[in-house]
Amino acid sequence: MRIAMGTARGLAYLHDDMAIIHGNLTSRTVLLDAKYNPKIADFGLFRLMTADANCSVLSAAYVLGYRAPELSKEEEANTKTDVYSLGIIILELLMRKPATTRTNGMDLPRWVASIINENRTHIRRMYHFELELRDGLPDALKLALQCVDPSPSVRPEARGVLRQLELISPAGEEDCSAKQVESVANMGGKKVVHFDEPLVFTNLRMSEKIGKSTYGTVYKVMLNDGSLVAVKVLRQKITKGDKMFEAEAAVLGKIRHLNLMALRAYHLELKPEGMKVLVFDYMPMGTLYDYMRDLMAYGLVSRMEWEPLLMIAMGTARGLAYLHDDMAIIHFNLTTRNVLLDEECNPKIADFSLFRLMTADANCSELSAAYVLGYRAPELSKEEEANTKTDVYSLGVIILELLTGKSAANRFNGMDLPQWVASTFNERTISVFDFELTGHIKKTVRSGCATIYGATEEDLTTTLKLALCCVHPSPNKRPEAREVLRQLEQISQEFWLRDWRVADQSGVLAISQEYIE
Repeated sequence: MRIAMGTARGLAYLHDDMAIIHGNLTSRTVLLDAKYNPKIADFGLFRLMTADANCSVLSAAYVLGYRAPELSKEEEANTKTDVYSLGIIILELLMRKPATTRTNGMDLPRWVASIINENRTHIRRMYHFELELRDGLPDALKLALQCVDPSPSVRPEARGVLRQLELISPAGEEDCSAKQVESVANMGGKKVVHFDEPLVFTNLRMSEKIGKSTYGTVYKVMLNDGSLVAVKVLRQKITKGDKMFEAEAAVLGKIRHLNLMALRAYHLELKPEGMKVLVFDYMPMGTLYDYMRDLMAYGLVSRMEWEPLLMIAMGTARGLAYLHDDMAIIHFNLTTRNVLLDEECNPKIADFSLFRLMTADANCSELSAAYVLGYRAPELSKEEEANTKTDVYSLGVIILELLTGKSAANRFNGMDLPQWVASTFNERTISVFDFELTGHIKKTVRSGCATIYGATEEDLTTTLKLALCCVHPSPNKRPEAREVLRQLEQISQEFWLRDWRVADQSGVLAISQEYIE
């Protein structure tokens, strides 16, 4: 993982900081030092060469299996073609197969995809090291396959690849040791505060790492009664002092709402650089980001229909409106990665006000990551402070992701997701939406209205217009979260009333009435 992360980090620097396209990234142009730290070579070298020389090099890259398919159509190399090459390198590391190898007539990406489709349990045998498995498929492998997707728009940018690899990678120096985590699980420290009933933990042999961010690492831990909680171990070097931490945690612990993650307890070691831990309910469905990624990209779960999509959007808006209006709290960093889903796909916003527990430098890093991922309001780049309207911008991006099935981290013809949707919406309304949603718009012969299985085009366009209002470049033209919720509830009400009338016309309600009488 160190080699994969180092290569992604170098490529992200070339793209974002130097505006340089490598043009010929292969395992032959990645060198290793004595500690196996990777160094990318030959970047920008094509600028020094003649066109014929570059053509020969690209042809060799194609033969070796690193060249993105669109380059065969005489398209120019860009960040997404570099990411394709990066994905090939990650596949080589995971599969222990060179990209030049063809298996049953297939190149490396197609062979891996075929193996997954045929027998996902066989994946374990193809690894030379153990990776944490999630949904039966290693996250690193899913990321690599996304990088080599035939469609450039599906591939993430190099910075997004790096961020996901950092989440996947084993705990580094900032992570707590197993012995430390066990002491946290047993709550053996000097300062433990429970906001509900006391939580009694068993040992950490039943735990696993389920997430990682700038702020810390999250573990799944089993209680003595068999229930599960999520334990967030904050990075020691970036949290505030003990007194300030306790004061802010006390405020967070009192917040209870259906669509907000409840802080159940916190643990504080009363010593210099002591460990600080937050305890939350465990959400079995994971984050909205994970759910959508598996749903839309890999088909590991059933397709998302209009009803649950609308419920997720409404729940997220409801939670955000409560934070703004009832608690006077700005989330500061709302993304699909901190919207979690329970067993019934009810969304719960996490990490709200977490920035109050952290240092300014840590918050700056997290905001930079949010900007790269596409959720940060444009005015924040001008050093303006986060407010309700910047949170609403992030909410709008999430709704756009739900509607289009596209990641905010991607770029589309040089545009971010809101810009692309706005331009495409004006030209071809229906083509903006995710094909799964539009493909399942069902019409009844009698009434011409949508059934419970899907939405009408009017439902989709009304919701899309609302999302575009949320991501308006001018903050004063964005609605407040409470207004977003009101409009989503109106769309939902009209959807259900329409389906009720359809059922009535089909005789379902009349039959039910006979049984009632």
